[in-house]
Amino acid sequence: MLNTELCHYRVAAVSAARLSASEICCIELCFASGDYAFYCFFCSAEPYQFAVSIIICDLPRRKTSWQVKGPAVVLAQKVPAGKRAGESLDIVTNVWGIIPNKNVPIYRYDFRVLEEYPPKKGSVEPAMKEVTKQTRDDYLAVERKNKCTVVYQVLLRREKEFFGPMDSLVYDRAAILYSLRHLPVPAAGGDTDVSRCSVAMNQAPSSIGRARASFVIQPKELPPGIVSEDCVKVHVNVKPCQEDFQLTMNDLKSSISDNPDEVNRSLQQFFEILAAQETFFTEGRFVSYGTGQCYLMDPEQFGFQARDMPELQEGKYVGVGASKGVRIIEGPHGQGGINAALVVDVKKAAFHVDNQNLLEKVECILRKSRNELTRGCDNQAMGVLSKALKGLYVRCSYGKGRAFAIAGISKDNARNHKVATKEGELSVEQYFVRKYDIRLKFAQLPLIVERCQPSNNFYPIELLSVCENQRVSQSQQTPNQVQNMIRV
Repeated sequence: MLNTELCHYRVAAVSAARLSASEICCIELCFASGDYAFYCFFCSAEPYQFAVSIIICDLPRRKTSWQVKGPAVVLAQKVPAGKRAGESLDIVTNVWGIIPNKNVPIYRYDFRVLEEYPPKKGSVEPAMKEVTKQTRDDYLAVERKNKCTVVYQVLLRREKEFFGPMDSLVYDRAAILYSLRHLPVPAAGGDTDVSRCSVAMNQAPSSIGRARASFVIQPKELPPGIVSEDCVKVHVNVKPCQEDFQLTMNDLKSSISDNPDEVNRSLQQFFEILAAQETFFTEGRFVSYGTGQCYLMDPEQFGFQARDMPELQEGKYVGVGASKGVRIIEGPHGQGGINAALVVDVKKAAFHVDNQNLLEKVECILRKSRNELTRGCDNQAMGVLSKALKGLYVRCSYGKGRAFAIAGISKDNARNHKVATKEGELSVEQYFVRKYDIRLKFAQLPLIVERCQPSNNFYPIELLSVCENQRVSQSQQTPNQVQNMIRV
């Protein structure tokens, strides 16, 4: 119980919310000077406990008495330590164990695919283009991997003696090839007949690095459209990897270490590529990005319905797929065990509609009819288009069907932008009439820019279409689309 006589004061400053008398458990005078006093009000309002400090000005009017009763202090009870108990439960998870039956060796090879083209102007050396080169662009990545897959399958059928059974190989559709047997790769400076040479187990790493088997595939051996018409031949080089050339199932222990520099994920990488073989080589059902993400090309075949993949605005839709990866877990026989497990999660992503005419996509983005688009676009509309289309791969509907990435939107249109030709300077509109006999219907629309050296190229919107298998990048998404994706 606290009995305190206080005068009525005029509050000069308050540092917290007003408290009722029942919430005040203690009033303490900190100091007083002249007409001012500094009090501290201690509050015990549940569930918080805090102090309120005020500065008050001494203006005595009448005296009164406060009866303030604070609650008893109660400490938390100490709970005795519990006893560990457990029981076995059967649960459904998204984790599948990977437990090899044998400690089989696995050999890793570098697999490179290069296209040869005629020499460029001023050069006598043929131009080489590496197809296995990595890229972050979805369209280019899928196109290159599909091309590598076709080349790989053609080569396996032709060179059965070198590669052996197809089910003894694991390929990532790029530059990594695993084999359950030694491939007869010729040593450096040795026999060039790949059918009679092999890499010895005790061969020095430097010698392994120089060993290589080379193959040449003629364009006529490949299905139509796999390589461009001016491609002379396709080269394939196979050589043992200098690092982690041979793996075994016991290497899984090296995937775990307190020192990050000592962690070796080579065997995990092999399992991830192995788990993706069906999606890699089943034509027409999946589209894969890397080794960990794949999407269904026709989700209805797998039981999904239209509501699971709704259309989004601006020529986009929701794609359904899976994200998977190999993790190291304890089990299945309790603590201390080291095993690999495949973890699979449902994945969704926004995609651009495949092969959609770019003019139709512009209609959706700007929400304008084609009659309105014949009058062109203002600066605000061009800014919206630049944000929505930059980085998107499109294909020309004329000529050789060239594909390229949009670098931006030009302020010029097909009527006022001039190009230099042998016949003199022409507008883009006139150029297409003379060269392709194409009369543009939307010449007032801004031109699409492709960044090139030494000068950029410009294309009419109506003669382009969206390339397939492109996910919507973060910069191309709108807040409404993000909200719709979350609701799905």
